[in-house]
Amino acid sequence: MLLGIPAVLTGLLRILGGFAFQERLGRRWTLGGIVLGTLELGLGALLLLTREVDPDLLVPIGAAWGAVSGILLLAQGLGLRRVARTWRQASGGRGMRG
Repeated sequence: MLLGIPAVLTGLLRILGGFAFQERLGRRWTLGGIVLGTLELGLGALLLLTREVDPDLLVPIGAAWGAVSGILLLAQGLGLRRVARTWRQASGGRGMRG
């Protein structure tokens, strides 16, 4: 239960925060954010709904969550890097200050 509450809250915040990001900036929300938020929400629900979690089961679930989360966050970072490079080329190589 101790791990379930933060996982559910993180998943909800990631999903709701993504929609707020889309609304404010008018930018399409990434599929990785939806998948990651849903994965965290599901993991948290699983941890909350099971009374006794077998430690032998918790380790592979946590490892899978970490691996998928890391891959999705790396993919989002590479996407942002690509957007920044495109923006920099469109602005003639000028930085943020002009």
